[in-house]
Amino acid sequence: MKLLITICIFFLYSCSSNSNELEEEIQTIQLQNFGGSGECSNWVKLSDVVKFNNVSDRLFEHLIVIESSNPNQLLPDTLGKSYDIIKFTGRFYKNNYGYSKTCRNRAGIEKGRIFNYTAYEVIKSHYHDYEAGATHEK
Repeated sequence: MKLLITICIFFLYSCSSNSNELEEEIQTIQLQNFGGSGECSNWVKLSDVVKFNNVSDRLFEHLIVIESSNPNQLLPDTLGKSYDIIKFTGRFYKNNYGYSKTCRNRAGIEKGRIFNYTAYEVIKSHYHDYEAGATHEK
């Protein structure tokens, strides 16, 4: 019986993917807000907005969720307003599609491919306290 349990545990463990593993490639991507604010926003690549002519139904298939690599330095709620554009540097998780661990309120937020960022630069903000070109590294 112990052997059977051990085999089952081994099988389950070996078949599960490590969803916390980051891709090796560090990327810098420009994202446009697609709903929500701060860490609890849905984002799309600016190139996808252009590619799909800003058609919401097509963009939903390409949602990105951001997650800070440092939970003590989150994107403030004043950033990530509708149509804000922010350049993020970081890495995507391998085989991970869901919600950011740092987002507490998921109401109205869709799942997306998770991007773990280490730095960001505000390109365009609709909140008056943030100027375009501000940079933040963690």
